[in-house]
Amino acid sequence: MFLKRYFPFDNQQKNEQMERKQLLMRKARMNADLTPVEPSEKDDADYKKLYKSLKRDYEKIQKQLQQYKQKEQNKRQAEQTIKLELDKIKNEKFSLQQETRELQNELSKVLQQVDKLSTKYELTYDELQLKTNEVKSLSATIHKLKTRLDKRNDLVKNQEGKIKNLKSKTKEPYISQINALKYANEHLQSNLAHLKNENEMYKQMVNSFDNMEPSVLLQFLYDDLTVNNLNSYKMVQALNRKYVLMRRNSIGQSGKKEIHYKLIYGHMKNRNTFIELNEREYNIKKLPEVKVNRGDPVAAIENDDGSVDIIWRFETNEHMKVDLNSVVKEKERKRKEPKESVYYEDLGDFRVLIVTANDGKKYQERLRKHQLNALWIDPFEKSSTHIRNEMGKSDFVLLCVDSMPHSVLDLIDEKEPKEKYQFLKNHNEEIVYNRIRLMVNQLVEN
Repeated sequence: MFLKRYFPFDNQQKNEQMERKQLLMRKARMNADLTPVEPSEKDDADYKKLYKSLKRDYEKIQKQLQQYKQKEQNKRQAEQTIKLELDKIKNEKFSLQQETRELQNELSKVLQQVDKLSTKYELTYDELQLKTNEVKSLSATIHKLKTRLDKRNDLVKNQEGKIKNLKSKTKEPYISQINALKYANEHLQSNLAHLKNENEMYKQMVNSFDNMEPSVLLQFLYDDLTVNNLNSYKMVQALNRKYVLMRRNSIGQSGKKEIHYKLIYGHMKNRNTFIELNEREYNIKKLPEVKVNRGDPVAAIENDDGSVDIIWRFETNEHMKVDLNSVVKEKERKRKEPKESVYYEDLGDFRVLIVTANDGKKYQERLRKHQLNALWIDPFEKSSTHIRNEMGKSDFVLLCVDSMPHSVLDLIDEKEPKEKYQFLKNHNEEIVYNRIRLMVNQLVEN
């Protein structure tokens, strides 16, 4: 469309070129006809006429050629003008592209700012909602308190009226009531003294039981056993099992080294065979004094020869599972107990907030061993409002920047001291402890 504006006559140009070719051909033929021939008078007259005609045609052709040349020159000038305008348009296009890129960059920056402002607006809106709810709650509480206060004022007025009425009446009925209350108080004081004496007597009895020999105490329990209190003596079987185990351990002692026997849990296959829970079978060497039947859940001790002694019969499989779990838990507790006691420095009752998604529980337990009020928050699981509230309550805040989103940094209150917030990139248990220890010492020195 742009070129057609400057070359609208393509067919006309083709016609002009054709006419130009025809003129050139006519000129060539004319030059060919001008070869010298011996003239006659008639020929001279014809020649003159032909000469004049050819001259006119020649001049006409010269004018047309001049016009064609002028048109060619105008055409070249127009082409040059078009080229200049094309270059100008290209330059304008390049500048427009640059401006477009700059505008796109500015637009992206503006969109980022809009996102940040939107986030802050949402947070502000949430806080406003919370404050609005608090105000509503306080308004309702104030209304209730006003209502209670009005009722209390009415009650006070009624009491004042009653007091005035009582003052106007005689005091004799109330004197008799006071005497009755004094008598009741003396009776209660007497009962209290009696109960105190009984309490002292029971304390002496408890102390006597504490100092009593186990054999005497067992004899007392033995004599006290009746059909009525039979259910209260269920622990006697557990006592018997513990006695058997400890007796076996004491018999197996050699010097300072003790031999501990492993309890095996399972069921009775018959009176001669015991099946462990993993279905391994043992020969029974000794049975307990209580009656055991086929399929009963029991506990046994393995002997050196591979046989077992049945030392306990459980009432149900559930009781056996409970006992087995308690043994497993006790072994696990002993396994986890530190072999040597470790001293943990008391850093004071400062509130420390740990913000990290990795190893936060471990850091929290370590700082609590130093008597610090440590709290761990996973920033990917808790809301920004919750994190900001905990930051405001804490004396120190540890921010593990490689294990949290960068949006947590926007929650920092710039009005608070900078020393309150500690940023950790590479962190472990010792680094966390040493950083808090340094901050506590600096705070105490200042």
